[in-house]
Amino acid sequence: MQQKQNLLAKAGLRLIALILCLAAAIPQLMAQTYTVAGSDGTALGTTWSPSTEANDMALYSGNWYYLVKSVTYSSSTTYEYKITVNHSWNTSYGDNGGGNNATYAVNAGSCYVCYAFNSSTHVPHVVSSCQTVVIAGDDTQALGSSTWNGSNTANSMTTTDGITYTMTKSVTYTSSGNKECKAVVAGSQWYGSSSGGNVSYNIPAAGSYTVTYTFNAVTGIVSVSVQSDAPVIPDYYITGANELGLGWSNAPTTKMTYDANNDIYTYSYNVAAMGTYGFVFANGQGSDWNDFNNNHRIGPTSGDETYTLNSGYTGTQMSGGDHGAYMVTVDAGNVTITFDAANMRFKVDGTVPVITYDYYVMGDIFPNGWNTSASTLMADADNDGIYTWTSGQMHLDAGTNYQYKVYGTDGVYHPSGANATFTAAAPGTYTVEVTYDTNTGTVNATLTIVQLDPTYNYTFYVLPDDGSTTPTLYLWGTNNNSYHPNGDWPGTAMGTTEQLADGN
Repeated sequence: MQQKQNLLAKAGLRLIALILCLAAAIPQLMAQTYTVAGSDGTALGTTWSPSTEANDMALYSGNWYYLVKSVTYSSSTTYEYKITVNHSWNTSYGDNGGGNNATYAVNAGSCYVCYAFNSSTHVPHVVSSCQTVVIAGDDTQALGSSTWNGSNTANSMTTTDGITYTMTKSVTYTSSGNKECKAVVAGSQWYGSSSGGNVSYNIPAAGSYTVTYTFNAVTGIVSVSVQSDAPVIPDYYITGANELGLGWSNAPTTKMTYDANNDIYTYSYNVAAMGTYGFVFANGQGSDWNDFNNNHRIGPTSGDETYTLNSGYTGTQMSGGDHGAYMVTVDAGNVTITFDAANMRFKVDGTVPVITYDYYVMGDIFPNGWNTSASTLMADADNDGIYTWTSGQMHLDAGTNYQYKVYGTDGVYHPSGANATFTAAAPGTYTVEVTYDTNTGTVNATLTIVQLDPTYNYTFYVLPDDGSTTPTLYLWGTNNNSYHPNGDWPGTAMGTTEQLADGN
């Protein structure tokens, strides 16, 4: 029992100690009061007084606190100050958050004085409209030819509350590009982004703009707004084959013509000869091909792509680093290329060319054999799509399958599979006519006898023709194939005075 009471007594002591610790920590957990104390009695009403509640700072946002005073100074003066904590000198922050007094300078006149303090970094700063607050940067068209000039009062900012400073410029830019700037207080204190770096802004294209620079005296952050004074119509270029009147270039100079009524860009050219030509679009000029391909080229994503004429817009997109082009086959005459930049689509209008191909015959016994590069040209004498070639006299053996094909300059063989063949039933001298019909895709060979081989054995029969009294002469070879000596069907008629018995 005694042991249990001892344990309870110890637990009670621990609880009391915990309560005392929490009581001591509560003031530290409560919000701190930050007060400006310094030598500027005109702005602060008192000098070096950490207890003056009228100089307490208010929370602005995050870790930022501020105090704004409206003041009239009789002369230009430099003042010192610190930020004190909880109305006491026990804790205070000066220059760059350290123990030395921070300073600020003012000019004579009526103005605002904004004291700012970051409770996280403990660094204070002062911005006064009695000081010069200007914008400096590399935008020579807006800020003047002297870049990063922190003393150029032509770029002074103004304020109506001591916190927000603004400056507005109306600028006609001759080109697009990225710009950078900062705000400069009293010619020496530079403010930019939240991290202290330069603030960037972009001019999308040549034209008239209203550029508004804004500086927050509490946070020290600069922002820039760029508003077009008129609809900005960007330039689009086209580069491509010489035959389209262009020429390939990473810095194309051929601008497409803007059609405001249809919100499209066009380019027209009178092509001299039928052919397949390539082109791409561009939204700017590259300093080299790598820059052009990665930042300005508008073309196929992978290699050349072929498109047909008058077929409507076809999707396209930016392509980085690829060297492909849009390829179209056009006839001689006017060609118009239309580009819909808003939807990244294009179309090519022109005369669809009638493309013809040459056809050649090749084979076992033809001139130049199977040599594709030296095949025998066929002719379409009647322009009916039927190409023919007739050989000179050539000897053919009986029963031999002679192989051949027709080859087109479109790269296609006819027939597409196994070779075509022809066979002579009897040896002799023949002419061979090869025909390719482009309308049906059929290949055929016709043999015409010039002279049969006299050493070959033939058997002659004379038979009546269809039961008439006028007999016809037929010729059979030893392989039992029939021939007609004069090439006429159904044979050669004999004189009607000759009488033959049935069956002879």
